[in-house]
Formats: sequence, C-alpha cells, structure tokens
Amino acid sequence: MTRASTPQASAASAQTRIDQTQDRPEHKRRGRAVRGQDFAIGPRVLQGSRQRAYERGQDDPVYRPLRIYALDPSASVSDGAQAIVNVPYEPLKLTPSGLRGAILEVVDAPAADPVHLDDPFVLMRQGHMPSPEDAGFRQQMTYAVGSTTYAAFRQALGREVAWGFRRDDGETGSRLRLRPCVEHLQNAFYDPGRGEICFGAFEAGASVCGRNVPGGMVSLSLAHDVVVHEMSHALLDGLRSHFLHPSNLDVLAFHEGFADLIAVFQRFTYRDVVSRAVRASRGEISASELITDIAVQFAQALDATGALRSAAPKEERRYEDTIEPHFRGEILVAAVFDAFNRVYQRKTAALFRLASDGTGLLPPGEISELLANQLAERASVLASQFLSICIRAIDFCPPVDITFGEFLRAVITADMDLVPSDDWGYREAWIDAFAKRRIYPAGVKSLSESSLIWRAPASALPPEPELSFSSLRFDGDPGRVASPEEMLRQATAFGQLAADKAYLREFGLCPPGDAALGEDTVDLPVVESVRASRRVGPSGQVVFDLIAEITQRRVVKKSGKGPGFDFFGGATVVLDPRGRVRYAVGKSVLDETRLEAQRRFIQNEGQAFFGIAPHDSLWPAEKLLLRLHQVTRPQLRASVGTRAMVRGLESTEAGRSAVRYLARRGQTQPWVSLLKHCLNLDRNLALMPALDDSSDYDMAVEQAVSRLQMASKASVDGIAGPATWGIVGTRLRGQKDTALPDAAADTPRWIGGLLKNDPVTTRLGGLDIEAVIDMTEFSFGPLGSAQRTGLAYLLDRLRSDRDITDLRWAAYMLATVKHECGNTWRPIEEYGKGAGKAYGQAVTVRDGSGNPLRNVYFGRGYVQLTWQQNYAAIGMALGLGRELEIHPEKVLDPGIAYDVMSYGMRHGTFTGKRLQSYFSASLADYLNARRIINGTDCAESIAGYANRFQTMLQACA
Repeated sequence: MTRASTPQASAASAQTRIDQTQDRPEHKRRGRAVRGQDFAIGPRVLQGSRQRAYERGQDDPVYRPLRIYALDPSASVSDGAQAIVNVPYEPLKLTPSGLRGAILEVVDAPAADPVHLDDPFVLMRQGHMPSPEDAGFRQQMTYAVGSTTYAAFRQALGREVAWGFRRDDGETGSRLRLRPCVEHLQNAFYDPGRGEICFGAFEAGASVCGRNVPGGMVSLSLAHDVVVHEMSHALLDGLRSHFLHPSNLDVLAFHEGFADLIAVFQRFTYRDVVSRAVRASRGEISASELITDIAVQFAQALDATGALRSAAPKEERRYEDTIEPHFRGEILVAAVFDAFNRVYQRKTAALFRLASDGTGLLPPGEISELLANQLAERASVLASQFLSICIRAIDFCPPVDITFGEFLRAVITADMDLVPSDDWGYREAWIDAFAKRRIYPAGVKSLSESSLIWRAPASALPPEPELSFSSLRFDGDPGRVASPEEMLRQATAFGQLAADKAYLREFGLCPPGDAALGEDTVDLPVVESVRASRRVGPSGQVVFDLIAEITQRRVVKKSGKGPGFDFFGGATVVLDPRGRVRYAVGKSVLDETRLEAQRRFIQNEGQAFFGIAPHDSLWPAEKLLLRLHQVTRPQLRASVGTRAMVRGLESTEAGRSAVRYLARRGQTQPWVSLLKHCLNLDRNLALMPALDDSSDYDMAVEQAVSRLQMASKASVDGIAGPATWGIVGTRLRGQKDTALPDAAADTPRWIGGLLKNDPVTTRLGGLDIEAVIDMTEFSFGPLGSAQRTGLAYLLDRLRSDRDITDLRWAAYMLATVKHECGNTWRPIEEYGKGAGKAYGQAVTVRDGSGNPLRNVYFGRGYVQLTWQQNYAAIGMALGLGRELEIHPEKVLDPGIAYDVMSYGMRHGTFTGKRLQSYFSASLADYLNARRIINGTDCAESIAGYANRFQTMLQACA
C-alpha cells in the first residue's frame, strides 16, 4: 500500500488551530465580579508593559557577534570551549560600572572598567577575546549568554517575558542586573528581592582537578552552564509568581532541574561542541560527558570532581526516596534527557544503518566526518525542539505547588495542542522516561496521552468577549501589549470572569468566610498575569492562546498541629482566540489533603527554607535560592572523607578515614542500631513506622537521616558521620524528658561525645588532641608533619587556656587560624608584606635606648596583626611593654601569637568586636563573628570551618 505523503504546507495548515473549543450550553452569568471588591490586580500585571525588548530598526544590524566560553575556562579549545554567538542586536549604553541594554544591565565590581562593545576595534574582533583575567570579557560573557537565554524563552513562547522581581526599595525594574564578580562568594544565585543575579569569584580549594590551580581564581560568570542556569531561575520566576514558594519537595527541585535542562539544551546551539561530542562518543550522545556534565569547573575547583551534576548520571536515585532538591532535580533532568535520547535514536537510526551496511553497528575507529555532521545537525535541531517543549510547558503548569507529574501533564497537553500528529513518538518518549523513574502524576487512571492531557472545565464557562483576540490591542506584535492601560483592561476582564462567585471553584478559589476555611482566612484572589502566546510548531503551524494566572492566599492559623503558614490556590487559565476557556489548570485553596501535606513538609524536610514571621507563622527564607545552594550542595560542603566515600575511593587515605567515621546505605556498622534508636527518639522526625534495631544501614535509615539533615539546614547526603551525630545529640538534648541512650562498648568514643557534650557547657580540659587531629584530616585532608605539629600546639594551648570558657570560642579561633595562616597551622607573615596598603609603609620608632628603627607593621601571627597602634596596644595588654612595637617580628613566635589571638579576640582589641558578642547560651553566630578580625571578608567560608571544628571538639572533649 502506498504511504500517504504530507506536504509541509498541508501539515502546517491542518495543525494550525484557531478555535477548537466546542460550543456548549452556557450558564447564564450570575453577576460580574468587581475589581477591588471581589479580586485584585497583582503588581506583575503592569510590569510586562514597562519591560520592552529592543525593537530592531530597518537599518539596524540583525546581530551583535560576541565571543564567549561555550563551556567554561577549564575546557579545551579543541572541544569547542570558545565560540562566537550572534546576540540579537540592541544599542548598549555604557555605564560607570558596566553596560545597559533594554532588558539586562551588567554591574561589575567598582574597580573594573566598563566594557565598550561599540568600540570599532572591539567590533572588528567580535568582542573581547576570552580571558579569565579580563573584566571586560567577564561583562561581555554574562551579557551575551544572558541575552541568548532570554531570546530562547522569547522564541519558544512567542512573546516577551516580563521579569518577576520587585526590588526591596519598591522598584519594579525593567532590567535584570547581572553582577559578574561578587568576591569571595562560592556560589551564584538569583535574588528577586534585589532584581539581580550574583556570580561569585573565589579562590579554588587546595584540592582541585582538571585545568585548575590550587588557590587560583574561579569566576562563575565565565561558566556557560552557571549563567544559563541562573538566568533560567529569573525567567521562570517571571513566568510564575509562586514557583519560588517552597510548598512541597518538588517545587525547589523543579526550579533546579528546569534551570539545568535549559543549560544542557542551550549547549547544543554550539555546533563545535556537539560535533566533538558526537565524534568522541561515536554518535552516542548520552555517553558524552561533554554534553551531559553540568558546571564542570565549579566542581573541579571546589571538590576535585568531574562535574556538579549530570544529565545522564551513572547511578540514578529513586524519585520517591530522594528529598535533597538538587538530587531530586537531577532526576527530572535525567528523565527529560532520556526522552531526548530516545527520540534522537529514532531519528538517527537510518543514518547508522546507512553507515553500517544495514546492521546498525558501526565499524571500529572514528566515524566519518559526513556522518558526524549529520548526527550533530539532528541532535542540535532536536535539542532546540526539546528546549522549546520545556519552556512552553510552563504556560500549562498550575500556578502554585508544582510537581514533576504536573509538569509531565503540561508537556503532553501543550505538545499535543501544537503537534497533534506525533509521528516520531516525542510524547511517548516523555511518558516512558518519567515512568521509568516512577514519576507518576496524581489523579490519572493511566499513562496514555489522552489520560494525561488537562481537561476542559467541568462547568460550561461563558466566553469573555473582552479577551478575544479581536478585542485585544497589541503594539504591532501579539507578543507585545499596547499599553499599561490595555494590560490593566485585560486583567480586569479576566478577573471579572475568574472571581465570579458562580465560577470560583473552577479556578481553585473561594469567597472570604467560606465555612470550609474554619479559623483560616483568605485574601482576595489576585490576577497575576495575562499574556498572549504564539507557538510555532516544527511544520510551521501556528497556535495562538491567551495565558492568564490567578492565585489566592490562605492564611493558615497557628494551631496544635504547628505554626501558621501561607497556603496558595488558584489556576492557570488557557483561553482561545475567541475568549473561551480551554483549560483551567488549578489547585484548590480548600484542598485539605494538599494543605496537610504542605504542613508536614514545612515541619520536616522544608524547615531549612522557612523563617519565623510575625504571629508565630512561617515565611519562606530571604534569598531563597542562595539558601537552597548553601543548604543542599553536599558535594561542595562535605568533608574530604565524605567526598571520598561518595566517589568510591575507599582505598585512598581519605577513603580509609571515611570508613572509620561514616556509614551509608548498604553498609553494616555496629553503631547503626544506636543511630536508629536515636532517630526513633526524635519527636520532630516522628518516624512512622519506627526504624528497626538492626545494624544494617538500609534505605529507611538513609531517608530518615536525609530528613534530619534537611530539617537542620545541614548538608543533605543521607550519610551518617560526625556532623549528623552532632545534630542528633543537639536535638535529643533539647527534648524534655528524653534520656540520652548509653553507647555500647564497641561504639566509638567520638559518637558518645557528640551525643552528650553540650558546646555551651563542655570544657576542653580533657581534650584528646590526637583524636582532633585525626578528625581534622578526615574533614579537610591529610596534614604534613609541620602542620600536625602546629595544630597540636594550638590545641594544647586551647586545652590549657582557662580564659577560653566556651568550646565554640575555640572552634572559631581554630577556623580563623586555618584561614589566616593558609592551612599551615603556624604563625606567618602576610603575603606581600603589606605592599600597597597604608599599614605597609615603614614607620620610624625608637627603642628603649633611643635608637631609631624602621618597622613595617604588616600582618603577622595567627590573626595577621596589623597597624603600629595595634602592636603597641596588645603588647602592653599582655604585659610585654613596648616589645611588640619595637620588635614586631616577635608576633611570629607561636606562644606570643597565641596570646595575641586569645586576648585580642576576647577583648575586642582588633576591631572592637569580641567573642562574647556572638556566642551565648542561646546564640552561636559564626558568620558575623568574622567582624572580630576583619569585617565580613570570607565570613561564610570561615563559619563553615568553625562548624566543623565545633563538631570535632565536642566529639573529642
């Protein structure tokens, strides 16, 4: 039988939808809702009218070609690490700290000169040449990659994407700020409170791999994956007003996974990278780490591992057992990339057969250039399609409380809506990949496409003529609204429909005072956005819709069940060009099952992401994405021993240390039964069923430990080590009427110490110095002979110092020495000896005999004592007279250096701040304790060291 052929024009025409909504008997409208009385208009509605991408003039260039790192500075040029990307042209304004376009502005460090991309010489070179040391290139890189990421969203959605941030000063900015050099920040994050993305610039760790140098400078703004990832966070926040409200395990995991997906698929736009990956993997894209690895240099510089995450992890976690957001997000990435790979294999199978005489098995050796080019072309086109599929699905997601299963339903609905004829089985690949990872949408009877698509509203909702495309006014393009007044008119018309008392329940809303609320209250429903959508399919078909979003906040009162919190409901509404509601993808504000699930999440796994607000309620933490990165990047916060165990390096020195201190799933340790008993005693964990009393570290223990770590804002890895035991001890000591269990004879002493030693009351007189040194090597890596001697001396002085009355003081002093003395554990001179600094100038002083001396009071000792007046003051305080002022080099003597540190940190000699200001029975502020020495310089890193040393001292006291 002859197979029917379908000309592309026929496919485009047949699949273009203008109005597929069936006419149904309409309910008589019972009354139109009133703005201000029945609903409100959210601030984001008008933000879209204030933000306008540049509209190219007839004589303008189409593109501005700029050089970038397609991977990061550590990658090989032969792998396509450097590229020239065509950025949509717009005129750029030079500012004192960077550059400014229509939707982005780059604000660099004060000392950096702004990049002038319109300079004729720079234009001829297609921008600055890639260089980690060039501030101009740093600005160019963030602008170029940020612009192309924005363009990808705009192309997929067929409209401009409005930013969602509202700055703390009340400004609803039209430009997102990109800060490419935030010094000492070992991170990158989107901050909606300031309307900016901060990219850290920091020194690499002592243990690195790849093309990185220990102590070398790493700029995350030069890592392509990181820039795209953070831009995607900002764009997703603009598309959905409450996707940053952490209401369940999937919400933050979705933010992370979605941002990684955009980063991975954007990489396919660089043909040299794809071609190299195809050649190296012989066409097996999923086997190419060049394609699948995410944030390589970031991980290499901090963790000495190959990548931060992967789209094709070698060992996949189970969705239902994974609570850490980055790991859970990695499961989403793996599922989508698996679907991509399945379709890629279908679309390239014919090429493999042609290249192998019909067998499908390629001969040994490098594949031909022709085959490599064809495979790379298909992979790039397919990746572009998957990128658009992921972005378009957001328009079909519920506005609150997103889950992975709902994202799958959104993908299937949006794709079937645009491409009814799925000859290559895209949707089937998505469904199978999600099912393989046991990601199932709630409320569906099967995984068929017809079961997964969203349904039309149950009620016969009337059309809204004011929202038909014939009534809408545009600024030349359906993706650009004509004016703020038109935006307000559309939002009002939608609110009049959605907040109509006859239809509230269809949109997940309820009226104030509804009996189902009990003691809770609700705000007026808020129209968050109304946006036109123009989607273009692979055959050229075009589909127009209007996407609207309405939400409602329920204020859950504090009760015997726990503190109060905000609970959101609402709907994403898809209207056809005639103003008829096609889909209302809602979450009811009256859904008690969902409310109780959110309560459990907030009280357990989600504790780390909430802070106390007025009236004993919980609000999401400020700078939530930064908090997410700080709390849940175990591979960047874990001890050397933990990282060795995770990477299967038990045969190394660090690995052997790990075996003594750690246990993970699949192992058996005699003290695991004690751990289980302690976890069962923790009332806040409320484990049901309780853990058994065996010595097997099974999946139930891993889940319980992960929940404990998440709730305590610790590194979440499901591995039990000293830090976890410290948390267990702290929580059990804080429970009234809970007797701490006795450790068995074969339980290591350090476990007993962490269970019973309170850091506020425990003294260091019985400190086991050798045990602390051993735990230091477990945590930070091997020590040389001189380092061990230096650390032992310090610990001995701390043990005998009667003025050190708080174990946490000792922990912070050790952390300070580790940082200030560069891990040498001995007093040192400042690098550079104060050159170029005010205190680095030679000063004339006279000794006791009146002889003139030329001294330079640069940093010396354990805490880098500087300035003549400080040398003089602390010398007098220690009873040394003018000895240190006359002979500043004596601060390098370990005994004097220790006395300087101990006295100065306790008495506020250096900055006026002292240890007692940051530590009390109810306070332990390691972060701000840095002000005792040097403001907030490297405060986060030193606080991390101090937390580790506190654990060691508690364990060994």
